[in-house]
Amino acid sequence: MENVMVFDEKAKRRIGLICFIPVACFLACFIYYLMLIVPLASGHHEPSTIVGITRENYDILLFMLAASATITTPVFIYCIVIIARMKSLNAATKLMWIVFGSS
Repeated sequence: MENVMVFDEKAKRRIGLICFIPVACFLACFIYYLMLIVPLASGHHEPSTIVGITRENYDILLFMLAASATITTPVFIYCIVIIARMKSLNAATKLMWIVFGSS
C-alpha cells in the first residue's frame, strides 16, 4: 500500500495561510510605496520628485523588501518539501509545480 498524503480541511487551510504570508509581505511593500507617491498624482510635479521620494525612503523600502524576501524563503522551501513528498504526483508534474511555482 502506498503512502499517500491526504490533507484534511484544517491542513489545507494552514498550508493556504502559510503560502499567503509572502503575498501579504510584498503587498505591504507595494502599498507603502504607493502611499508615498500617490500624493504626486493630484497635481503638477517635477519629473524628479518620485526619484527624490524613493531616495529619501530607500532605507525603509530596502528593509521591507529584504524582510519580505527573508520570510518568503522558508515558505518556499516548505512548499517544495510538501510537493516533493506527494506520492500521488509523478516526477514531471512535481517538476512543473516547482519550476512554475518559483517564477
